[in-house]
Amino acid sequence: MAFSGFSISKSNKLLSPTVLPLTFFLTMIVISLLVLNNAKQIHQKNLRLETEVTAEQIKLRLESWVDNRIAILEYLANSEHISPQNNPDVFIEEALKVQGLYPGFQAINWIDPEMVITIVTPEATNLAAKNVNLNKHPDPAVPNALRSAIKDRSICRSPMIHLLQGKPGFATYLPLWNHDGSSGGCLNGVFVMEKVVESCLGPIPLKNRFAMEIVTLSGNVAYQYIPDVSPLPISNTSAFSELGLSNIPEAVSNLKIRIVDKNWEISLLPLAAINRPLLLTGEGWLFIAGLTLASALSLLLRAYLLRILELRESQSNYKLMVDHQVDMLVKVDDQLKLVFVSPSAIKKIGLPKEDILGKKTIEFIHPEDHLKAKKYLQILTENPTEHLALVVRLKNNDSWMWTSWAGSNIFNESGEFVGLVIVGRDITEERELESRLRQGQKLQAVGQLAGGVAHDFNNIIQAILGYLDFVKADLPQESDSYKDLTQAELAAERAASLTRQLLAFSRRQMLQPVVLNLNSITRDLLPMLRRLLGESIDLKFSTQPSLPSVKADQSQIEQILVNLCVNARDSISEETGQISIETSQVTLDEKFCRLNPWAEPGQWICLSLTDSGCGMEEEILTQIFEPFFTTKETGKGTGLGLATVYGIIKQHEGLLHVTSSPGQGSQFQIYLRTVTEVASENGSQPLHEPVVGFEKILLVEDEEMVRNLTCRLLESSGYQVVVAENGVQAYKLWREKNQEFDLVLMDVVMPLMGGRELSKKIKQDSPEMRIIFMSGYDSESFISPVDRSDPSDLLLKPFDRITLLEKVRDLLDR
Repeated sequence: MAFSGFSISKSNKLLSPTVLPLTFFLTMIVISLLVLNNAKQIHQKNLRLETEVTAEQIKLRLESWVDNRIAILEYLANSEHISPQNNPDVFIEEALKVQGLYPGFQAINWIDPEMVITIVTPEATNLAAKNVNLNKHPDPAVPNALRSAIKDRSICRSPMIHLLQGKPGFATYLPLWNHDGSSGGCLNGVFVMEKVVESCLGPIPLKNRFAMEIVTLSGNVAYQYIPDVSPLPISNTSAFSELGLSNIPEAVSNLKIRIVDKNWEISLLPLAAINRPLLLTGEGWLFIAGLTLASALSLLLRAYLLRILELRESQSNYKLMVDHQVDMLVKVDDQLKLVFVSPSAIKKIGLPKEDILGKKTIEFIHPEDHLKAKKYLQILTENPTEHLALVVRLKNNDSWMWTSWAGSNIFNESGEFVGLVIVGRDITEERELESRLRQGQKLQAVGQLAGGVAHDFNNIIQAILGYLDFVKADLPQESDSYKDLTQAELAAERAASLTRQLLAFSRRQMLQPVVLNLNSITRDLLPMLRRLLGESIDLKFSTQPSLPSVKADQSQIEQILVNLCVNARDSISEETGQISIETSQVTLDEKFCRLNPWAEPGQWICLSLTDSGCGMEEEILTQIFEPFFTTKETGKGTGLGLATVYGIIKQHEGLLHVTSSPGQGSQFQIYLRTVTEVASENGSQPLHEPVVGFEKILLVEDEEMVRNLTCRLLESSGYQVVVAENGVQAYKLWREKNQEFDLVLMDVVMPLMGGRELSKKIKQDSPEMRIIFMSGYDSESFISPVDRSDPSDLLLKPFDRITLLEKVRDLLDR
């Protein structure tokens, strides 16, 4: 009985209302702690993985971002035609254009051989740096880095410093060299670190997810974002170290990041790890022990569910970041087969995910880039410390796109290669912009050469035509000599036409813009165009009613239509074909211009010409505006037709866009700015034989043949002529003759003193003096005055006798 009593008594104690709930509660406490600890470990592991991937992505983006900017600096340094020493205006224009295409630069400057910052771009935000001698920079590391770049003949970067612009950052120095081997100074790229990070990593939602710090190897803070902590921008104290943040398990604080030629260290920490709840204390557990079983279970269940939700939110955020990033993220195994492809990469490639995974990366790369890609992959698989950039063409649906890749290799503890993580970006648009920039520079260089040749050629043609006119005047029109000279005159006029085409291409032709209506101009030209094209080609013209006016040179617009129609006619190999000309008003908005880099926003009149010809391949399409380039047989084309169209449109500050493909014909679209003025209907008045004169004229011309010819033409009509070879001699004669001249006839471009400067000096002495400028080419963009109260006018070379005498008489009688 005692035994039985003892058993019952012991059983009653175990089943009592106090022992059983307490035992159950303590058991649940232990189980909950195990669950919470396991959830914490999973949470930390996922945060760590997310942090590592994000840190690696930041590293790759920053390195690639800076490398791209350094490549741009090298491109500027290697382009001789934009030398800051020889062509400062071109250098400033190109530097500003590059900064527009590649944001993030604080400045692109030129440091002369004396280490003085001579050119700064943009100037408005970098005036503090202009004309500063870097030998006297308060931080000795700056002149040391500059000297090191010149000594090693390679790009060199300064450490983190307080920039002259008053912001923390770093500067890069790329040495320039003259043809004789002497120093040409340095190309100086200036980067504000905060601007670098914000510009490069703007698309990544960092600040609401992570705290970040970038520290130089010397311990200085280069960049820092930690909520509620604001240390000095550049100091010897790391907030991560001071606050103990680098010891949190989820933090990444030893990842090396290469900035130009030196390594820094990046620290990254998820904000969720900083703000994690504190563990419950012993007193807290004693307090919880007094709660009822229902309260304990509900609290534990709630805590567990909260942990699960936090874990799911973390995973969702990580997936959201990977799924919605613009860059392509892929991972390959040790056999270089794709094991992970981000949604952005799948969308770019244009194949189902199952058709991509398991395939080798080389299968999606253009065959011409296989060798380069294989070398790149081989280096990454054999060298753990290598981090290279690769530019290849990648499959994009049924075509190819240019992509830039930065890879990070993965090796296990045994040193064996196990895979790659590669981040890529579509750079097709950037490549197209670079190609257009190079094409524009090439055409500009050819245009300068063409304009220079045309200038000298115009003077020769002027003399030929003038003296032919003199000889013909003394011969009977029915004589063989007169007819021979007429043929020579026609040949000279053809040469003059060729010169005008060269000047049009080089954008140095003298324009006489007026307000025009393209509908009227085209309609009046249609009969001549139909005769030019022949009966086998159907020419159609459609217009938009009430078309706004444009301001342009009528003869040049007519030249465009003729050249495009002739080009279209020659492209139609069939016996019959069709050419359509259309006019319309269009608005090009910002969205359209982003998708079409050739466009500019605004209101435009579009003149479109479409043909049913043979079309052109891409390779030919990139060369059609180059002078003397032609696909026609030898002797059947000068190669100046489309080059002339290009020059005229650019000189009118318009746009020109061409689309074509083999067998599909071509379409030329010309865009001219609209104006509010109404087009005039008045035509030009024909020239007539001018009356003779008696006035005294000062003739200033540096070309002897043109000077003698013009003097003879004027004297034969009764004028008194005093000649001068240049502006200095002319002004001396002007002062000696006590300003007794009635008119001054001068060339625009002359040695010692040009026509503009001479005109200013004469106008200071005699504001009402009548002046005629002679020019067929003007490197300084001379524009004929449109204010008829100004006693000045323009005479274009080559001119004939009647044109000269009519211009002189008109101005003297005005």
